[in-house]
Parts: sequence; C-alpha cells; structure tokens
Amino acid sequence: MIETLLLAVLLAHKRGYALRGLRQAKLLYPIYLFEVVTLGFQASIFFGVYTFIPYAPIIKTTYMVALALPLICYQQYRACLISAGCVFAGSILNNLAMAANGGKMPVYPTLSYLTGYVNTRNLDLGGSLHVLGGSATRLKVLTDYIDIGYSVLSIGDILVRVMGFLAVYCTLRHFHQLSIGGGAPAPKRSIS
Repeated sequence: MIETLLLAVLLAHKRGYALRGLRQAKLLYPIYLFEVVTLGFQASIFFGVYTFIPYAPIIKTTYMVALALPLICYQQYRACLISAGCVFAGSILNNLAMAANGGKMPVYPTLSYLTGYVNTRNLDLGGSLHVLGGSATRLKVLTDYIDIGYSVLSIGDILVRVMGFLAVYCTLRHFHQLSIGGGAPAPKRSIS
C-alpha cells in the first residue's frame, strides 16, 4: 500500500498542505510501522521465505484499524464513511470473485513474473487463497489482474486501499487547517 500512501502525500503537497503533518500526526506512526513490516514481508517473499504468510490476515486486520484511527480521532467523519463504504464494497467484490471460483482468488501475474515476486511455487502454498487464473476462471474482472510488480491487485483491493489514501490525505488536510487557524474544533454548546 506504500504507493497509495505516497499518492496521498503527493496530492496533499500539490494542494499546498504542509507535509510536516506527517511528523505531527502521531496517529500516522502505526501506519508507518505497518508499512515497514509489509515491506519486510514483501522482501521475504522476493527471497523465497514464506513463513510470514499465515500471519498476513492478522496484520491486514490490525493495519485496517490503524488506518481508521486518524480518521476517527481527527474527526474526519465523511472520510470515515467513504472509507467504510469502499472497504465494504471491495470486500464484497473480492468475496464474489472467490465464491465464483471455488473459494480461491485467481491471480493473473504479468510484471510480477519479471520482478520475481510471483512464481508457480509461491502461488499455491497449501491452503493459500490464491491460485493461478486460467480459462475456467469466472468473473475475471473481479480477480487479481492489476499487477504492480510486487503485488497483484483486484478492483476490490483497490477499493480497500482508498482507506489508506484517505487516512493520510485527510490527516494532512486536518493539520494544514489547524496551522492556518481554520480547522480548530468548534466548542461544544451546552444544553441549557
């Protein structure tokens, strides 16, 4: 997801938001940690070490919580709703693709073969959710076919990544608004 987060930073910078928010926003620090862990996992796969793969669902779930924290704590409620909707829609699309293909997600690697990220040995590691796609694959448009060299994504995966984009972008926007004095939370009114 590193490219998604970098895209958010790039767009925020283009919009004139100060990038010091990346340092000031302590709630982004767990996201940085998860990115380092994810990069470590990706590197281990490149070197043929697959021992971390069983822990991927735990890391993924914890990462999603880490992405939600800045949106909730910095009161980015519209972004929270959009993120939740995109995660829900992406999960539904991924589950549809898997249901149509016997509980497995077909993968169509192209660039990943060249980078060495994917080989036939690491696609089916016994119990893996991913299988090599073929002519019998159903709902191919929902399967993993968007190859970025170190990961093969589906449309559902891209929708899930919207949450990461919004977590970083909206946090930078929030800190920018605070720095110009326009983003301070309004005082709560008492009911009397």
